[in-house]
Amino acid sequence: MSTEDKYKMFKNYMHNELEITREDIKTWIEDAIRIEANRLVKTEYRRQDIKKTVKDEIKKILIDKDLLGDSFSYQVRKDIADAIVKKIDLNLK
Repeated sequence: MSTEDKYKMFKNYMHNELEITREDIKTWIEDAIRIEANRLVKTEYRRQDIKKTVKDEIKKILIDKDLLGDSFSYQVRKDIADAIVKKIDLNLK
């Protein structure tokens, strides 16, 4: 029996005996993907402190010499960035 024959037998069994349609399978796959995506997003947000991440990104931007120029040393830029970030209050909803 060829692979193609086996596939046809399996397909007919699923359709005729189990009454599973192509649409059923598509729906199950979409549901499984949606559930897994939601689980992954919830897991990642729990592991990651969003406020800290945002503040760290703001610090990187402020420390960048293109923003404050070369006239300030790295330490001065870092101190300015730290002072600004301490004043930021993030309320994420």
